[in-house]
Amino acid sequence: MNAAEIALITPDVIADPMCYNLMPGGSGSYAGSVKRPKRLTLISRTGDEFTGTVAELSVAIGMPSKKIYGVAKGHREHYLGLRLAA
Repeated sequence: MNAAEIALITPDVIADPMCYNLMPGGSGSYAGSVKRPKRLTLISRTGDEFTGTVAELSVAIGMPSKKIYGVAKGHREHYLGLRLAA
């Protein structure tokens, strides 16, 4: 199964904003490999700020949790115009 996942989840697939994967396939469990931030602030292109836990932000702005983690951990610089506050 790892070989199949490695073949399917490539960097090009991860670059697609609709992809839920944050790292190449076959590299193990995402949940156990990343420390999750308690609270963070995301800023929109228009300067609006959204602060909360990952779960709160996911509900408030309709952004998948995995994408928020990706932005928070630097896997993605931004997602749908939202970026991590400096």
